[in-house]
Amino acid sequence: SNAGGISAWTQVFPFISDGAEGFYIAWHDDRNSDNQSRVFVQHIASDGNAVFTANGVEASILDNRNRFYPFLSLIPGTDEVIVMWNEMDVDQNNRGIYGQKLSNTGERLWSDNGKVFLEIAPLDVYPFAIETATEDFALFYEYSTDVVNATIRTMRVDADGEYVWADESIEMCSVLSSKVHPVAGPFHSGQWIATWEDDRNGNTDIYAQNIQLNGSLGAIETGIVEISPDTLWFEENPQTLQVHIVNNSPDPYTITYMDEYGAMFWWVFPMPEIPYTIGPGDSLLVNVTFEFITTQPFGYLYDEFIFQTETDTVTTVIAINEDLTIDVQDLSSETNLIQVYPNPSAGEVYFENAISGLDTEVHIYNSNGELVKFLREKASKQFMWDGKDQFGNNLPAGKYLYSISAGEMNQSGTIILSR
Repeated sequence: SNAGGISAWTQVFPFISDGAEGFYIAWHDDRNSDNQSRVFVQHIASDGNAVFTANGVEASILDNRNRFYPFLSLIPGTDEVIVMWNEMDVDQNNRGIYGQKLSNTGERLWSDNGKVFLEIAPLDVYPFAIETATEDFALFYEYSTDVVNATIRTMRVDADGEYVWADESIEMCSVLSSKVHPVAGPFHSGQWIATWEDDRNGNTDIYAQNIQLNGSLGAIETGIVEISPDTLWFEENPQTLQVHIVNNSPDPYTITYMDEYGAMFWWVFPMPEIPYTIGPGDSLLVNVTFEFITTQPFGYLYDEFIFQTETDTVTTVIAINEDLTIDVQDLSSETNLIQVYPNPSAGEVYFENAISGLDTEVHIYNSNGELVKFLREKASKQFMWDGKDQFGNNLPAGKYLYSISAGEMNQSGTIILSR
């Protein structure tokens, strides 16, 4: 921007990657010299050119307000960007938190005035971080009761700007004390961590708190859950084998996702109702059936059966004797409705639906079972994964797992990146 009005000493510009070697940036300025600070967002492409209108898109045009300290987040699986900021009245006596969603062309999607998350009121609230999850994001902010004492709070918000948790916000720290230099880390292993300086005991110390995806506070404690067998060996055609999941921990264990269909023509039947909670000392038997496999030059055909809990991703190997395979021409045309190619790939991988007009979601995991990319496409027959993670970084060569949902269809399999 060359519009002027930027007071550099009052802000640190937020930058986030666009996933395509470009970036988004936001700032506040008083370019009109009318003592009203406004928030602007710009998208810079990989070639260095501005994508949005010159000097940035204004996030809200509501008059007689001040807007400070914007934070940015990309909605996972889309090219829409979220900006949140501190909304204040002209005299800066009342403060709140507003937000806006911008399209890939810079169009304001939450009305011209933005969306209210905390209406301005005679209190001190200061956002200090936005961190994405798999499909939405969390906003972290200070909530002050007076000029000295503050608490730390967070709210989880979906792509439509709606609160995810029943309680709109959750206190990560309710101790009334001075909080200075708060920061929050990225979503990892089912949780976020925020940390800050705190003088509750007189001298300044460093405190931190975890918050889980469901809003629970504290670190995730893993129980003892036994999965057997670790590999299902299919030697007959057709054949049904069982995966046995035993909860040996003192706490409930909730399965939040489970593959229903595999790339090698296996499926789960009957499919448990997900989410499925296994009580302490209880267990779950899952029937896995296969029939009709395409020919491949291996002694065994391998696939992976994936299920997720609130804290982890677990896989059981599917191994199928190649002597049981038949030619792909003998299969019904409906058995492979989602094509994934090229595979192996040096970078770009295409997903193509045999049926047009389906909304499609793709989850991609690394060999450790960690989600590295989430894609969501509306009514697309074909779309592409560029071999990068959620933050636009090139992923290393190796084996990756994918899980696709398109309408009533579900499919999973492996992708080999050969850099």
